[in-house]
Amino acid sequence: FVFLMNPRTTFISLVTIPLSLLVTLLVLKLMGLTVNTMSVGGMAIAIGSLVDDAIVDVENVFKRLRQNARLPEASRRSRLEVVFEASKEVRMPVFNSTLIIIVSFIPLFFLGGMEGRMLEPLGISFIVSLFASTLIALTLTPVLSSYLLNPDRETREPRWVVALQQTYRRVLWRVLRLPKEGIWAMTVVLSLLTIVLGLSLGRSFLPPFNEGSFTINLSALPGTTLEETDRIGRRAEEILLQIPEVKHTARKTGRAELDEHALGVNVSELEVPFELSDRSKEELVADIRHRLEVFSGVNVEIGQPVSHRIDAMLSGTKAGVAIKIFGPELPRLHSLGLQVKNALSGIEGIADLNVEQQVERPQIDIRPRRTLLAARGITLPAFSEHVGLPSVVCASVPSKKTVSRVTSRFVSPAAVKGAWRTSAVCPSVVPTERPSRFRMWLTWF
Repeated sequence: FVFLMNPRTTFISLVTIPLSLLVTLLVLKLMGLTVNTMSVGGMAIAIGSLVDDAIVDVENVFKRLRQNARLPEASRRSRLEVVFEASKEVRMPVFNSTLIIIVSFIPLFFLGGMEGRMLEPLGISFIVSLFASTLIALTLTPVLSSYLLNPDRETREPRWVVALQQTYRRVLWRVLRLPKEGIWAMTVVLSLLTIVLGLSLGRSFLPPFNEGSFTINLSALPGTTLEETDRIGRRAEEILLQIPEVKHTARKTGRAELDEHALGVNVSELEVPFELSDRSKEELVADIRHRLEVFSGVNVEIGQPVSHRIDAMLSGTKAGVAIKIFGPELPRLHSLGLQVKNALSGIEGIADLNVEQQVERPQIDIRPRRTLLAARGITLPAFSEHVGLPSVVCASVPSKKTVSRVTSRFVSPAAVKGAWRTSAVCPSVVPTERPSRFRMWLTWF
């Protein structure tokens, strides 16, 4: 509006924004993608570019209509013809400029790790929005221009725009007359300055920042009772509240099995908001870590809410760097984990180095005899539904060092029909090669 001084050109250009965003949402829906923070961010970034194509098209159309209005009436062409030719002039430049911008966003899809997962929705929504704006600029914008623009009454450009154009011509002419050596020297200096500034920037995608709250995880050994974990959590809260920067705390001990981040009752998660005063954040973290060292056998992890959630989403753990070791034997994996911990413990900058708390638990394979189930009219879904209800301690199976009590959960055929049998019969238990695993056959009487 400032350069053309015409509200109709402004309206035609602004119509592109809501229509492009609407088309983007429809395309994302068809692609099976959701509208999340990053996709909305991509559309927000694209807003500055959505009107570019429409502005170029409507400005050229308005200029050609103005020039056509200055001609003698006998030499004037029809408005529709002028609009068509003006839009045709900028059609390929508009399309090519859109492709250039899209090509600059393609490297986002080759990023790995956290950067790739976070920026991929942003890149998709940006590219779709840009394509939508180009499509609207090449189709709807000329139509609206042919209906709404009528420069017959105002064929003169604003005076200040004319003065600006004359000043630009003089400056451009002087620059073009400069010696080539000076231009090349200026280009080299600016390029070197850009490289130096680029090398001085950080390398992390999300630099550390102060979220105003700590997320502290206390992980005791699996099998620790809820009462003991609760006692540890209360004691940790009492210790944290002694720190001047901490005013209050909130704690969650364990999480339900169907929770998105299920945790056992041996794990407590504390939210600790803080307000920095005389000490820096690094000094506060060091103080908290030192005070929580009183809990022996408990892994302590100190982080922040957003960073913890991002780490858990990417690696399944709440650590910035996680080393995963895969193999068939749990004791061997735990031993290797301890070796890795000892090897990394001396590296400067590593904090809260822990090995995941694990204990061996017996595993039972229950394989129903299908012929016996079929003879008694019991379907596999019915068997699967009821096999986990009552528990009966059936046997004690000796291993090399300990005796494991095996608990069998099963149901009799009468229970499937709705009435529990009072006499439960234990199945036979046969140890396999590994002491922590047993195979079980269910026999009905």
